[in-house]
Amino acid sequence: MVMHIVIFLLRRAIYPMDHRKYHPWLICFTVSLFFLYVFLQMNALNAISVDLIKAYNLSNTGLGILSASYLLALALFFLPVGILLDHFSIRYMILIGMGLEILAVFLFAMAPNLLIAILARFVCGGIHALAFLACLRLASRWLPQRLGLAIGMIVTIGMVGGLLAQLPFTLLLHILQWRWVFIVLGIIGIGFWGLFAFIIYDNPSMPMADRPSHSVLSELGQVITSSQNWLCALYASLLNLPLILLGALWGTLYLTHETGLNTTQAAWVLSMIYLGLMIGSPVVGWISDRIPSRKKPMILGALFSLILICLIFFACHLSFYMLLILFLSLSVMTSAQVLSYPTISESNLPSVESTSLGFASIIIMGGGAVAQPLFGWLVEHGVPSFQRIFGFNSYHAAFFIIPLGLLCSLIISTFIEETKAS
Repeated sequence: MVMHIVIFLLRRAIYPMDHRKYHPWLICFTVSLFFLYVFLQMNALNAISVDLIKAYNLSNTGLGILSASYLLALALFFLPVGILLDHFSIRYMILIGMGLEILAVFLFAMAPNLLIAILARFVCGGIHALAFLACLRLASRWLPQRLGLAIGMIVTIGMVGGLLAQLPFTLLLHILQWRWVFIVLGIIGIGFWGLFAFIIYDNPSMPMADRPSHSVLSELGQVITSSQNWLCALYASLLNLPLILLGALWGTLYLTHETGLNTTQAAWVLSMIYLGLMIGSPVVGWISDRIPSRKKPMILGALFSLILICLIFFACHLSFYMLLILFLSLSVMTSAQVLSYPTISESNLPSVESTSLGFASIIIMGGGAVAQPLFGWLVEHGVPSFQRIFGFNSYHAAFFIIPLGLLCSLIISTFIEETKAS
């Protein structure tokens, strides 16, 4: 019986059913579950860090290396995965990638030593790059007229994966040992693979044979020399600074040190960043499709984000509830950064679309990689002349990175070419 089911799924993966039976929105929703799955994997180590230290007798450095292996693969694979998606079937790439992800999850669950665990996490990081770019690519093929809303929906569903990796994942660890939790995740992944095999298809309106054939180097040169790709990537990277600096690393320290909140209150305030992204991403995408314009919401998003961050930065004695409102509003406004992805898709030829998205993703991640240690350096060392003139402490000096970055994103947005004008 089990063998018959496996054979049926394999046949269905190779010989898909008639695509007309499935609505494009269902296809995009289903592929977004791939992004949810890998996003959950990326955030899962936070809940089991103590267990990993005990299991592999790790130091803090060892735990950091294990965690960094995922991010390293994510950065390394964006560009090659983008090139592959431009030359091969998106459907088959998703099925192969999900299969490798499942194997890597099982490998991590049963890893006997740190080296095998690092290998498994490295594979998961590479598949994360595939999942994200495949979602964007498939959305642009099936829903080109509603691309802003589609990408906003994908981001929102991915954030759900991040939320599941927090409290629900922690509660599950009270019932099962961490290795069994990942085995359960692997079994769930098998179910997702079967769902993908049934529902996800390439758009037949653009068969592989009709796609222009160019050398990889010429296509890469075309992507790198496009000013539009650079502008959109830098815009998204800068508008993402509140999430990268406050939501991911320094937010609790800043809020407890500068506003007098306790750690629980700070956690509630920072959770507004993720809630705002979940709300704002599809709303901004829908507005962009309806206007229709990409550039106008991008400019307004950067402008209102700058105003809100200045209120947070310069206002005195903000209450806990006021901070909740301001951080939620800020996150909704910074959701305009998701419009960079449809803008890039619409600015490049279909033959280099995934490559251009991969290139932009490297820049976006690189911005965070530079900003986080820079923020820490400013907190530790400060800027004496800046503090002497304005009377700010080291946290204020470091925090100034964010309004400065948002101002730069506002300026950059005015140079981005419109791609969605009616």
